[in-house]
Amino acid sequence: MPLFLAAQGLTPRQPRSGKRLDMVDIFALSLTHALMLLAVWRMLQRGDLDAEPAGEDGPRA
Repeated sequence: MPLFLAAQGLTPRQPRSGKRLDMVDIFALSLTHALMLLAVWRMLQRGDLDAEPAGEDGPRA
């Protein structure tokens, strides 16, 4: 079988890219980035983020 016929035979089986699939990809990326942003925001708002407890001997050098 010639190579060009094999390549033509595979063409109809390739997945179609439609707007619906693109919307799912954009939604999934947006959702994960929003959740990471929320996690970073909550970590930055913690009160103990800047506080370092001093030990019994005082601060270490």
